[in-house]
Amino acid sequence: MQDDALLERSLRTAAAMRDQVVVVRLDAAAVASAELEPIAAKLALLRSLDLRLIVVLDADRNGQAEPHAHRLTSAIARHGQRAVGLSSAGIVSVSAATPALPEDAAARLTPTVDPLLLVHLCMLRYIPLLYLPILDESGATVDCPADDVAAAVGKYLGASMLVFLRHERPLTPPTLAEACFQPIRVAATTAGESLLTTILHTS
Repeated sequence: MQDDALLERSLRTAAAMRDQVVVVRLDAAAVASAELEPIAAKLALLRSLDLRLIVVLDADRNGQAEPHAHRLTSAIARHGQRAVGLSSAGIVSVSAATPALPEDAAARLTPTVDPLLLVHLCMLRYIPLLYLPILDESGATVDCPADDVAAAVGKYLGASMLVFLRHERPLTPPTLAEACFQPIRVAATTAGESLLTTILHTS
């Protein structure tokens, strides 16, 4: 009976979230591990339930994310759904924000997102995999955290939820002012926390 109640609640949540945007910020380390197939299977299942997923994939320790995006795209295809890897260049740009206080040593970079391509891909039932790093006009890497990029994507696309799927759970949830109006979920793949549970088993 308890399993039936849990299943019913999950299905009701999925129905309520149909055609809503959910942004998933994903660690490259998770894609580069044995967690790849389970993550791809769950992303594909959520897409089949008509959630409009957008994945923001951070760069690994070597500053690379594109190869991980290709691996995840292929894995999602094996589970019957379509994904496409997109460089953040041309979609995400950054500008230096005015420091909140005169003594602030560094101005925070604020991402701006052009949502048009992401919206159209979601409408065509693709899962956009937006990978970092961000590049400036000269092609140089811009040091902007994946957390902030995911929050900006959520903001510009009116996401109903932001999910931070870590390889390992951080000590504290991300503090993102841009996403304060959205539910934020944090999960760790190494802790056996399921993407489905994180999104659908909401209270």
